Amino acid sequence: MCIFYKPGAIWFPYNKGGEYRRWYGNKELVINWAHSGRSIKSMSVAATRKSTIRNESNQLQEGLTWSTVTSGDFSIRYSSAGALFDNGGCTLFSGKKDDLPVFASFLNSAVAMALLRALSPTLNFQPGVIGSIPIIDAIYGKADKESISNLIAVSKSDWDSFETSWDFRWFALLDPNQGAQVGDLLEEAVSHLREYWDRVSEEQRQREIRNNELVADVYGVRDDVPCDVPLERVSLKRNVAFAYPKDTPEVRNEKFAQDVVKELISYAVGCMFGRYSLDKPGLILASQGETLDDYHAQIPNPSFDPDADNVIPVTETDCFEDDIVTRFRRFLAVAFGKENLAANIAYIEQVLGKSIRKYFVNDFYNDHVRMYSNRPIYWQYSSQTSNKGSFKALVYLHRYTPKTTNVVLNYLRDYANKIADIADSLERSDRTADQKQAAKLCKAILECKDYEDQTLYPLATRNLEIDLDDGVLVNYLRMGKALRSIPAIERKRKEVSTWTWPVHPLGKE
Repeated sequence: MCIFYKPGAIWFPYNKGGEYRRWYGNKELVINWAHSGRSIKSMSVAATRKSTIRNESNQLQEGLTWSTVTSGDFSIRYSSAGALFDNGGCTLFSGKKDDLPVFASFLNSAVAMALLRALSPTLNFQPGVIGSIPIIDAIYGKADKESISNLIAVSKSDWDSFETSWDFRWFALLDPNQGAQVGDLLEEAVSHLREYWDRVSEEQRQREIRNNELVADVYGVRDDVPCDVPLERVSLKRNVAFAYPKDTPEVRNEKFAQDVVKELISYAVGCMFGRYSLDKPGLILASQGETLDDYHAQIPNPSFDPDADNVIPVTETDCFEDDIVTRFRRFLAVAFGKENLAANIAYIEQVLGKSIRKYFVNDFYNDHVRMYSNRPIYWQYSSQTSNKGSFKALVYLHRYTPKTTNVVLNYLRDYANKIADIADSLERSDRTADQKQAAKLCKAILECKDYEDQTLYPLATRNLEIDLDDGVLVNYLRMGKALRSIPAIERKRKEVSTWTWPVHPLGKE
């Protein structure tokens, strides 16, 4: 049963196709289905037309979903009860639950792909095309349902190992089921994780080969249909051959390590804000109005404490005792041991190709926005709307309150005072480099003053409220120039200004 499928639920999973992926996954979108989709049904999509809900009796039912239009092979995925669908992510249903593994076995086989290429050479897999594929009765007795169950389970485990999954529980490097060993150096843990998923990917490949052979034997075409499955087509995100298909083994190894290290940093930031915890799996603080009291009700004695005021400065000049770099070092010491801290820091910086501070200042937010598909859950206040702001601070959207901007304002003023003191000291130096740094800091002071006067102080006085159900797009735009600009969001401003459904519309803000 889907976690969204409960009385009073508003947001439901939405199958809308997506990239090539077999067995499970592409669960990324949600849709407002409150009151059985009342707002969707009343939404005008054209001057003379209303939105249409097709096959409403089958909505929210367990089934198999696929992408209608692809650029390559057909792939079908299991979808548990509680999801909605449209023509971009069509869904197949059966009155008998036991039929679903049989259909999955057949439709993800090489035989089905050969038939589909003949029936739809344009690779447009409409329901009528799928429904026209002949299924031989003998396959019901031959399908290996246990193997199909394993194929789905492994694909789900892969999908859920990333924090953007709704069922994410543990960061992969800290999950003992994924190869981590107590006392590992970070480099060793990454290596063990790679070895684990290399093994799992090959096992998944062998299952897919056996499935192809079974279906081909039933249809009597074993010699006519290629049953082998290249490792590059085993659609697990942690399968390096699938994730980086065009790269050499050496480059794949480097990219895998870099991606995992960035995941670690992202997970650490989640722990800093209380979204996650090293002491308990899954989400901790993820609902509007939750506070640190709610966190401590679940975790009375955390090994790593979340930030108290939900504001973490991210600055190039090291002038805060508790900024994001300091917190990250503390997280590493708790998660991987104090005795390993220096070696782990060195490894992370080697993999990133830069210092941790430079990564946080210049790259982390870009990676976060990309990870969350331009709908970030950590927001970056910045003294410039570009990435070049001297002052930056992160906040966690789910812990935002009308006082949050006031807290950021206090950090901004503190930062400006601190760099002013540093600039005064440097200006008394005879070294050219010190004089240049002093001039840079003086420019930053003016930038911070302008940011305070023109943007942050006016916003702070408004005590702006937000509602999480309005979504990131609406709420982010309402913050104006206080936040780092995200072009993909900013391009939506004109459209969003016409929306009337949010609790707090964009309006003229």
